Amino acid sequence: MPLFALHHLLCRTDSIIWDVRFHPSTSRHPGSNEHMASPTKVRISATEPKTRGMKIIFDHFKWEIEVFPSGRECVLVEDVLLEIYDFLQAPLSRAEWYKLGKIMERTRIHACRCDRLIDGPATYELDSSIKLIDILGIYTVFGGLTPLRPMEWLLTFQERPDHG
Repeated sequence: MPLFALHHLLCRTDSIIWDVRFHPSTSRHPGSNEHMASPTKVRISATEPKTRGMKIIFDHFKWEIEVFPSGRECVLVEDVLLEIYDFLQAPLSRAEWYKLGKIMERTRIHACRCDRLIDGPATYELDSSIKLIDILGIYTVFGGLTPLRPMEWLLTFQERPDHG
């Protein structure tokens, strides 16, 4: 049993719908078009009791995300969502690309990159590089965090409904 309780927005998929390809401000409540961008909804402590740091792990790719307060006294729900988003927006390195190996895998990642660009906002400053998020394929819906060890949480993703 974890020593810290996680805020319900971060641990239950029935509390938030967020396609992590896009900024957390696009997340919404299930069954509603109401976005989570309101500071009162995400600028609350991510854990109880409050903490000054936590680690998020995604086992499938051996990714680890360290989360610290953004100039505040504790880690907020907003900090967690932004760290996940920022981490996944990082460009895929050349070494990571070649590590994938198979042509089919690379083709799938290119297709996911194209989906992200088509589904995203139309903007002139479009960054079309392949990003870590593209490796996730169709599994880009935030699935919540589950406790592993004290202050370590496992990140899960779910399949996008438009690909089910």
